[in-house]
Amino acid sequence: MRKKGAMALILLPLAMVLGACSQNNGSADDNGARTPDSAIQADKKEPVELVFYYPSANDWTADTFMDTFGEPIKKKFPHITPVFMQYGKGTSLPELLAAGQRIDIYFGSPGATRTLEDHRLQYDIMPLIQKYKYDLDRLNPGLVSVARALAHGGMNSLPVYVPPSAIYYNKDIFDKFGVAYPKDDMTWDDLYEISKKLTRTDSGMNYLGLTAPVGTLNPLNSLSLPLIDPTSEKANFQTDPWKSFITNISRNFMLPGYDNDLKALDVGRQRNFFFQEQRAAMWIALTNLHKQPEITNALNWDIAAIPTFKEAHGVGPQAYPTLFSITALTPHPDEAFEAIAYLTSDDFQMQQSRAGMMLPVLQNPAFLQAFSQDSPLYKGKNVKALVPAKYADSISFTAYNGYGTTGLLNAMIDYVLKQKDINTALREATEFTNQSIQTAKSGK
Repeated sequence: MRKKGAMALILLPLAMVLGACSQNNGSADDNGARTPDSAIQADKKEPVELVFYYPSANDWTADTFMDTFGEPIKKKFPHITPVFMQYGKGTSLPELLAAGQRIDIYFGSPGATRTLEDHRLQYDIMPLIQKYKYDLDRLNPGLVSVARALAHGGMNSLPVYVPPSAIYYNKDIFDKFGVAYPKDDMTWDDLYEISKKLTRTDSGMNYLGLTAPVGTLNPLNSLSLPLIDPTSEKANFQTDPWKSFITNISRNFMLPGYDNDLKALDVGRQRNFFFQEQRAAMWIALTNLHKQPEITNALNWDIAAIPTFKEAHGVGPQAYPTLFSITALTPHPDEAFEAIAYLTSDDFQMQQSRAGMMLPVLQNPAFLQAFSQDSPLYKGKNVKALVPAKYADSISFTAYNGYGTTGLLNAMIDYVLKQKDINTALREATEFTNQSIQTAKSGK
């Protein structure tokens, strides 16, 4: 059985757990939950190990995980010992499952979290939310909607931190060409007018108005346009809304002077144009909170809110939080919930926000206002722009959304770099995506 991993330890007898949880004389925790006496008297509880798994070889190491999450959990709950594992050679999720390795908590992006359903590892945390009277209303509703969409209306995870949805901009380039800085209440039309003024050649330097992770803009689109229809499990990008969205975004990369080669829309190169080469005036951030040494002292920068569409004014992109999910493999669901609930507590969220380590997931604006107060990097910056006033509604998550993301990126590359007609590009993207889905279904 998978649950017999080497790190599995003995739970409290069920009667003791149920008895402790039935008491009403606990205290209120800063996550809005009632904490039973069994959780307060953690030193009297049997020790357990909780295995946290991260499905990427990037972003986190054992040391950074322990510094950020593990040690605070251990300090709050001395009976819990967090153990970190991540994707690597021999440690992919299928390999670990085949080896019988237990995973208690899985954390990652919405796309990565979707994998739990493929392996039937989802765990419904609503009974635990109700049992501990956890207050979901404390969390940003846009982030909760992502968790609910992944669970098809239920709740299998809690959002713990969220990347920015904002524009970083190079003030020196704006000053050099006498262009006003971007504002928080811009539309994509406003952004394009700025981009036109700043995509130019001067003294042999090719300046670019806008850079962005173009492949991410499509699945997180603020119009909530679906990638895959959840009923038919097919894509249809040949619609007026998708046509309008792709052409609106793409025009920024079709201005004279923009490098017209295949790598020009590569996310790594786009990022380097802004942070390393410092010849791009603006960079849209959607998946990473940028930190030193990427933001160097030589970069004179600030932040503005991501633009919105006229037909959805004031609505930012869909949220892309990092979600912590209890898995069906765990023999310790109560301890696992204690741990992830603590990571959304006022205490932990304020500490991480003040340190500039991660953007908070709480609705209360005081937590975002405190961002980076203990760190000089973002001090004095327009940090309120890092989180949109309102996230767009999340689209449906299906097993085939990734094919839609690839198809739309191909369409944008064909339209921008190969100068294909937009209707042709979207038709071919639809055909590519649906063929990919059929191939996946047939097991080829």
